[in-house]
Amino acid sequence: MGNIRLRERTTPPGPARSNPRAIKALRLMFRALSLSLPALIALASLSILPAGAQGPPHNAVVLVIDNSGSMAQTDPASLRFAAASQLVDLLEDGDEMSVVLFADDSIVLVPLTRVTDVTTKESIKVRLRPLAPAGNTNMRTGLETGLEELEKGSNSIRFAIFLTDGELHPPDWPNFSAQKQEAERNAVLALAASFGERKWGLFPVSLASAVESEFLQKLAENGGGLYREAPEASELTLVFQEIFAAKKLDVFEVLFSDCLAPGEERSVTFPVHSFVSTLSLFVTYPSDLRPAVMVADPGGEPVAPAGTDARYDAFSIEEPPRGTWTVTIAGPTEGESCLTISSTPRTLLEVVWLRPPPLLNLGSGAPLEVAVRLTARDPQTEEERPVEDATVAVTVTEPDGRSNEGALQPVGSGEYVGTVAVSGVEGRYSIALVAETEEGVVARRSFETSLSAAQVDAPSPSAGPPPTPVPVAVPTAGGNGGGGPTLVLILGPALLAALTVSWAGYAHFGRPTLRGYLTSVPEGRAYDLEGRHCRTWWRRPLTLGGPHDDMDLGLAGRSARIIPRRNGECLLEAVSATDIVVDDYTLRKGQRRPLYDGSEVHLGGVGVIYRSQ
Repeated sequence: MGNIRLRERTTPPGPARSNPRAIKALRLMFRALSLSLPALIALASLSILPAGAQGPPHNAVVLVIDNSGSMAQTDPASLRFAAASQLVDLLEDGDEMSVVLFADDSIVLVPLTRVTDVTTKESIKVRLRPLAPAGNTNMRTGLETGLEELEKGSNSIRFAIFLTDGELHPPDWPNFSAQKQEAERNAVLALAASFGERKWGLFPVSLASAVESEFLQKLAENGGGLYREAPEASELTLVFQEIFAAKKLDVFEVLFSDCLAPGEERSVTFPVHSFVSTLSLFVTYPSDLRPAVMVADPGGEPVAPAGTDARYDAFSIEEPPRGTWTVTIAGPTEGESCLTISSTPRTLLEVVWLRPPPLLNLGSGAPLEVAVRLTARDPQTEEERPVEDATVAVTVTEPDGRSNEGALQPVGSGEYVGTVAVSGVEGRYSIALVAETEEGVVARRSFETSLSAAQVDAPSPSAGPPPTPVPVAVPTAGGNGGGGPTLVLILGPALLAALTVSWAGYAHFGRPTLRGYLTSVPEGRAYDLEGRHCRTWWRRPLTLGGPHDDMDLGLAGRSARIIPRRNGECLLEAVSATDIVVDDYTLRKGQRRPLYDGSEVHLGGVGVIYRSQ
């Protein structure tokens, strides 16, 4: 989706095969997937605080799980129930969860339950006992019941994960006429649309190659979610946690995923910033043999898991000490053991580009000034604060490929400024920035600017003697019987008309004009901003989505506005309360974010990239 990434995104852990090559391949596959689709996941599922709300929002999630007869072969070990159980450990006080099973009919295995303490979580897990799979794949009844469960929720953020291993196949499906089969498909798609209309996400997950991927993709599109694939049941934990994490905690970050030889010892270190309120770690054991794992804080004190199971350990540390944390791993004396360690991001380093602008005039011999603002964001609370202790390096690549390096220095309030010597030749310059905190948290940002030779202003004409004032005769009220009022009656309307024309001309020709275009992802369709902006006489901001959509992006509701500025910049303002992301920064309703060349924008189910020219 472009080359701008504020941080590397990876996915949460899940049971994998004990083959080390397979585990590494799985890890790389999901890493690549998360790098290619982070914007889609974000726009479909990133949580947003309602206006005026305090603290992180709460979720209501419903798992709609296929329990048809084919599951006996697809998931003989009932790992889908184990994945659901692990998902319970991600719930926080205030979250709600329900589990629905469907085959010929549907049943509510776990009614929608609000988590209030550890006891509540355990009560949910107790109910997650596998039932013998049997019957057909009646998707309609599963979605209907899942929708009913979500309607019982009280949290503003609601979504459903819909798992199946087969095609749409209700009872007596082979005897359906073609028209009846089509009507059934449309009914299921309409149910998915019910999720989308309510701004709830529906996330279909396939567990076998026999599924109709195109049909599930349509379900996701109608439901405002994403379609995901889990080729094997052992990967369901990974997919479930990834969807939930994108809703609640941002995506997970894989710290380690490999197998250990008998007696082998390994250690994993990772930094934790002081700004993080809660550190969450998951250690997943995909094989029967479990290595010994110890998590220690920067002072060497061991930390006990908050939740444990045969397949995983879950750690939750409130107000974790700042510094380098260590996970020590020791394999058993006999046999190969495998594990995956992942965590919620310890901190999110946000980069706001300040200078240079996309277009710049630079005098001969003048250096290129680069300025950014760095903020740290707690992934749990979304609270932000400026980063004052980072090291910021910048590399400027000139049009001919020559590179120049420099460093930015802090100037206060999280702002860093520096200059880089460049040749100043006309053309496009690529700017790569790497920011790193004392704890090792790294953020990268790429940018481009086009340089042109500095314009030389034409010399002013020689100042001559001041012009001689020309007296203007002003009629008086006397003499010819009221010439003054007559003149006012004649000149008044003319003056008013002139002012109106001048204002209208200024409104159309003098106001800032949007430049550049938006490119849709992945279709690659270009939307010209300047041409569409000129269509509006008053040069108002362009509206994205809703009945007065200026861009035709296919958004159902009014989502955002693009506002021009006189210096050539433009801002994106969030109009809706959810699903607005600019360069990995989630906007709340009314917030604005500047767009730079290459900025990634995500609006509901649509992703675009802004180009300045």
